[in-house]
Amino acid sequence: MHSWLLHNGLQLNPTKSELIQFTGGHGRDRVNDVPHVTVSNALIQPSPTAKSLGVILDRQLTFDEHVASITKACLFHIRALRHVRNSLPDDVAKTVACSIIGSRLDYCNSLLVGMSTSNFKSLQRVQNTLARVVLRRGKFEHITPALIDLHWLPVQYRVTYKLATLTYSIKQSGQPSYLHQLLQDYQPTYSLRSASHDLLATTRPRSVASRAFRHSAATTWNSIPFNIRNCDTIVTFKRRLKTFLFNQAFAI
Repeated sequence: MHSWLLHNGLQLNPTKSELIQFTGGHGRDRVNDVPHVTVSNALIQPSPTAKSLGVILDRQLTFDEHVASITKACLFHIRALRHVRNSLPDDVAKTVACSIIGSRLDYCNSLLVGMSTSNFKSLQRVQNTLARVVLRRGKFEHITPALIDLHWLPVQYRVTYKLATLTYSIKQSGQPSYLHQLLQDYQPTYSLRSASHDLLATTRPRSVASRAFRHSAATTWNSIPFNIRNCDTIVTFKRRLKTFLFNQAFAI
């Protein structure tokens, strides 16, 4: 890596470099930890987590640390919003909530597919608290009517929405190529009607591999109705997809 960087006129800063070894499934008990690596005559020790583009990755990709960081940051801004809520009109309060707190919940959330239920519950509590502050609802009031009034999808459905939208964009544009090549059209062995339903081929991975883009994108794509998958424009796709997920989330 160091030689490649030098050859391309770049220089690696060892003091800002991190080493993390990802393991998952049953195999993690049989993997020996890497003690250290030497880069540019500098010794880099292993780290339990690494932060890349604002996402905290842990060794087993549980996203526990990432969720904890998001929760802490969101609750800080929610407390600040609560202090000034009475001075804001309802539409302004909703805009502030979506732009400052909602954007943090949505950032890179397609990575959270297959995350533990406890982590999703932590993020959902944050969204519930935000909804109560925006609509000035009591702590013990039922949260479902508030989310419906705000027309907010629950956190787990927002993850599905983001992944499905990303898959649609990749299928339509063919970019980025490294993700597009992971999406294979479903080709049935026999001549079946499902061949014309714009489905993606799925695999049967085990453990953490089930959360990989190749599998999670295909599974999510195949789970939405055909009249949504075959939309001509991204705007129509998003509108129909949100309506579909909204009806699923609140059983409307």
